[in-house]
Amino acid sequence: MLPLVLTAVLFAETPTKPMLDDLLETGVAVPGGPKVKLPKPIAKAEPTAEDRKKIAAWIRNEVNNDVFLQDDRARFYYKSKSVEGKQPYHIVTVAFIAHGTLARLEKEKLLEGLLGSKEGKGKKPNDLTDDDLKVHKIVRVPKKVAAERYSVIDANLADEVRITGVMRNQTWKGKGQITSASILDDRWSKDKDNPNSSRKITLIKGVAGETEAKPYSGFGGYARVTELGAPHEGALFIEMVFIYHEPKEWFNGRALLVPKLRIGIEDNIVIFRRSLRTVPKPKP
Repeated sequence: MLPLVLTAVLFAETPTKPMLDDLLETGVAVPGGPKVKLPKPIAKAEPTAEDRKKIAAWIRNEVNNDVFLQDDRARFYYKSKSVEGKQPYHIVTVAFIAHGTLARLEKEKLLEGLLGSKEGKGKKPNDLTDDDLKVHKIVRVPKKVAAERYSVIDANLADEVRITGVMRNQTWKGKGQITSASILDDRWSKDKDNPNSSRKITLIKGVAGETEAKPYSGFGGYARVTELGAPHEGALFIEMVFIYHEPKEWFNGRALLVPKLRIGIEDNIVIFRRSLRTVPKPKP
């Protein structure tokens, strides 16, 4: 469901900190308005034992104690903020508990699919090579900063909107914690092969179609997974924050995606919980 421009001479400058800092301190560029800063994570980076207790207390107060049970349909925290105007946008915050290990989460790449949407027509998500990045004079951040990928996406949001383009993704680890951030990279706004664009999905007399593709930006967010430890051994606190710009032509300013995305997120959480808990079958 679910890019910040670096200056360049011959190649892009290398940032010295993860992209999350840009999302929180500088913000996401939304057309026709100022950059929008995303809400800060509930879990601090490198949290102490006391910090983890505060996280557990926060979700217990905001949801209930049942979130610590190994129940696929356990409740979760959901909050959305919509801003109207010439270029409206929506910020969604989600937090929940799942049970498993960070090693399993990382090995199965489960975090990547948590905010995912159904694949649209055309290209499947694939990672760009260093040679592909040279077209836009981009150099990846050092591995000690984050594992950085650039992926071609073709995303279907709630069967209402199709977004295509290139996402910039970063993932990095701390003690008992994994953080991932993604943003639709504006450097591909006019790319000849994979321009960032959106189309509204239409249904006329039972036949699916799409409106004409138009340039699109203002789509990204982050997810953070934190081990809680005692007394909730095996419990992981997962939080997600994302923003999406909603052009007027999508739904004439009616914000129709907000309730549908909540349903999709709940389904994704159920799949995530089951996938994280299930022990994979041994290979023959």
